[in-house]
Amino acid sequence: MTSELRQAIASTLDALASMLDREHAALAQRLRRTHDELVDNQSPDVPDATVRRLRRLTTGTMGAMSDVTFGALVDGRWVPDDVRERRFRDLSREFRDQLASLPPSSVPNLYLVTDRVREGWLIDRGSHGQEGRNVEVQPPIWTGSTTWSEFVFLRGGIDDGDEVEITVEQGSGPSGTTADASVHPVIQLGRGRVFARRDAAEAAVPKL
Repeated sequence: MTSELRQAIASTLDALASMLDREHAALAQRLRRTHDELVDNQSPDVPDATVRRLRRLTTGTMGAMSDVTFGALVDGRWVPDDVRERRFRDLSREFRDQLASLPPSSVPNLYLVTDRVREGWLIDRGSHGQEGRNVEVQPPIWTGSTTWSEFVFLRGGIDDGDEVEITVEQGSGPSGTTADASVHPVIQLGRGRVFARRDAAEAAVPKL
């Protein structure tokens, strides 16, 4: 990534975040966190994880840019703020154009199955042992009624179909929130299974 493109993306992220109010505080936090991550790391190659997080701002779950609307209730009727809507959409299109210049991100290292299939990327490429692995997951996993995390700690088997224990450890990576809520140092999230291929993972999803 050129320094010009890095600065352009950072500027767009800052402009988008500055437009958001309390209603969209979770998204604003994600925008600013990704902005800081991009600016703080000045290496020529943007980390693969940062590329993924940049793209998730437009397509991810848990409050993406596509969910943003501006307006207010007036006499029981929703009145859109056309000026802010237009400005935000223009910035969003500019951001998507900038993302088109970024390299593709790597394929997942594993697939985690709980109630659904989640893609997973090892944070420490050397952490393959049964003692535990820090993993970035997508979609994020709920850690409470109002909190979620894109990072989990998996402890257990490493072979296809093995069962693992899932926890979130404070400091393992950024978490998101849809409301003000405290996050405990370690949160036990239950158990799941890991697979090397998506088709095998999808076949193992519990049938409701």
